[in-house]
Amino acid sequence: MRIKLIFIRHGETDWTEKKRLQGRLDIPLNKKGKKQIEKTAVKLRRLGVNPSLIVSSPLRRARQSAVIIANIFKIPFTVDKNLSEKDLGELAGKTRQEVKEQYNLVFKQLNGNQYYDYSIYGGESIEGTKARIEAFLNSIERNYKDETIIVVTHAGILRFLFSEFFSDIEIDFQSGIKPGSYYILEL
Repeated sequence: MRIKLIFIRHGETDWTEKKRLQGRLDIPLNKKGKKQIEKTAVKLRRLGVNPSLIVSSPLRRARQSAVIIANIFKIPFTVDKNLSEKDLGELAGKTRQEVKEQYNLVFKQLNGNQYYDYSIYGGESIEGTKARIEAFLNSIERNYKDETIIVVTHAGILRFLFSEFFSDIEIDFQSGIKPGSYYILEL
């Protein structure tokens, strides 16, 4: 029994475009982001993807993306808090340049290499992220068999997933995971 997971990064927000760190701040999609997600869903439909369910992060940008996808596929979606973006603490809302100037951190390098601990900034540790993602994957394995599930989440979660659980996937973490991009994996 195989479970096919299609991981999708939510569409663009105004903050994505401005390279402002969102973390768990609840920023909505912009017009471009809505079009990106619609294009991704249409492409997946044309490829013959037949999902039975969509699972989304509870953050607005992911939920808005899930609604667009659900409308195209005519299937329900549910929310799983374990798919929330990493909590960046006081770094959230700042640009990478502001993080470098105020904290002497190169955020892209730190986050891209997955050597982070945001708990010292009031955020989440790598262990906290790992526990959440393991709980999500275990729940999927327990509750779904031979199904295709679309998972709408965030770049930080996708980077973590691919570095920790699906390391055989070649992704250039330093160049980023584009809004609306998707990755098809099997458990």
